[in-house]
Amino acid sequence: MFTRRSSRTAPILFLVLSSLWVAATIFPLFYSLLFPNLDIEHAVRALEGWETLSGDMAHLVQQVTSSVGRLKRAIQIAAYFSAEYKVRAPRTTKTAQVSYLAWFEERPKPTILVVTRTEVDDSSVSVRTDEGSLLGALRVYLLPAAALAFSVYWFRRKRSFESKIDPSDHGPGVEMPKG
Repeated sequence: MFTRRSSRTAPILFLVLSSLWVAATIFPLFYSLLFPNLDIEHAVRALEGWETLSGDMAHLVQQVTSSVGRLKRAIQIAAYFSAEYKVRAPRTTKTAQVSYLAWFEERPKPTILVVTRTEVDDSSVSVRTDEGSLLGALRVYLLPAAALAFSVYWFRRKRSFESKIDPSDHGPGVEMPKG
C-alpha cells in the first residue's frame, strides 16, 4: 500500500521533534525541583550559612565563601543528569549538575553558580562548584524554544496557506480567477 505524503508532513514532523526537544530540556529541571539531590542541597544550604559540613565539603564551602562571601539567595534555573558505564575497566560514573542564579554578599550582580556532584562506582562522591555563563544557561532553553516557535509558525502558515488555495472548493469546469 502506497501512502501519499502531503506537503504538511515536514512541518508536523518538525513540530513533534521540537516539542520533544523542549520536553527533554525542561524535564530534568522539574525532576530536580521535585526530587532534589541531597548532596547538592546540603552544599547550597552550607553556602547560605544554614548548615555546617565536614571534610571536603567544608573545605569547598570555605573556599567559595572566602572569595565571594556568603550566598544570599539562589534560584535554580537548570539541571543536567548523566550516567556513563565503561566496559573495558568496569566503572559507572553518575553526574548531577544543577545551575543557580545566585547572589553573593561580595558581588553586586548575580552570577550563575554551577554545583556538580560526581559519583564513581556508587562509592566515591565529589562535589564541586563553578561559575557558569549567562549565555550558556540561556542557550539551554533558547535553542529548543526557538525551534518550537519556528515549527509552530511553519505549521500554522502551511495550514492557512492550504485553506486559502484549495482547488477542490471550485466545482468542475469553473476557472479560478487570475491575479
